Amino acid sequence: MVRTATVIILITLIFAGAYALVTVALPEVIEGLTFQAVTGESIKEIGDSDFRRAYRIISRHEGLFALTSVIPTFFILFAGFRRLERWAWWAILVTGLLAWGYGIGDSLSHGGYVNFSLHVFGILLLLVGLFLPLKAFFPKAEPR
Repeated sequence: MVRTATVIILITLIFAGAYALVTVALPEVIEGLTFQAVTGESIKEIGDSDFRRAYRIISRHEGLFALTSVIPTFFILFAGFRRLERWAWWAILVTGLLAWGYGIGDSLSHGGYVNFSLHVFGILLLLVGLFLPLKAFFPKAEPR
């Protein structure tokens, strides 16, 4: 179970990393979806190039911030999770719930259903990967 869970979480991290890299390299993709969900208009219709530039800078910053949570989680996965260390299980749970959960809440608040779907997919993968080996991480205590 731990090997399968590790692969599932690895896939989740690759997905999260790819999502973050798209936000950094092609911020207009994600920002366009968000802008349209909030305003009902295409961001391309905005004539103010300074606004679009500032919005793109913020989007790239968010993507880099996301990437900075993905990279250390790879180390946590291989340094602790595979060795059944509880701190690693908790670290992945907490950081994953914060990252994916925020994205779900944010997307729901403005109706960004594409981003919402991506975040739901990510959190479901993460939870499957974490709860498959639950008994290995938290075995029942032996009766005395």
